[in-house]
Amino acid sequence: TPKTFGLYTGMHFCNLLKVSAKEKVRNYAGHTLLHIYKFLSQEERNDIAVELLRALEMENYQFTKYIPNYLGRLLLYLQPTELDEVIDDLEEKIRQSSIQIVFLLLKTIGICIENYPEYAKRFNEERRLNKKRLDRLLGLLLNGMASFNNEIKTEAFRIIGSHIFNSNKLLLEEKCEIFTMISKKILTLLPKREDDEFVFLSNSSSLNSIYRFILD
Repeated sequence: TPKTFGLYTGMHFCNLLKVSAKEKVRNYAGHTLLHIYKFLSQEERNDIAVELLRALEMENYQFTKYIPNYLGRLLLYLQPTELDEVIDDLEEKIRQSSIQIVFLLLKTIGICIENYPEYAKRFNEERRLNKKRLDRLLGLLLNGMASFNNEIKTEAFRIIGSHIFNSNKLLLEEKCEIFTMISKKILTLLPKREDDEFVFLSNSSSLNSIYRFILD
């Protein structure tokens, strides 16, 4: 039963997601974790979330790149106080980590924002507090755009384009709310001119996602 074997089973799938040599097994483990996570106690959920956050710091990117897709959604099963502590931790890690780890952290945040409307339904929380947390999560992506590192800046904007404005999970009204919260800051943070062709194309793609949202 989940009460008896919950943490053991959860950690088993957590380890498969972290280190399995086969992509199919990693994705199966991630989907299964999402399925069983709601049956775990809050303490067990917290332990698995912390374990996966640590796993983002492993050196082998071919394994770690799969974790944000699941971690970003698993975090939304944590109680508000625990989730707020994780956001504090994410903020700290973004400041101190290597570029590769920052990419994974930003993607985790993007997935979290994309699925964030579920959180209000899952936990009975004041609308004001719920929106304040969303503002914090968006702030972490905007901080990425404000980075002195061009790769981090570009990746943060790519995530805003692909996981928010090009999302098929967020409703138009939800995207509208986010747009009103961050649009002015995006305009301020975007470079006026970009000579690097890759950065130019990546930013163009993100802008295109925002334009398509506006046209909707």
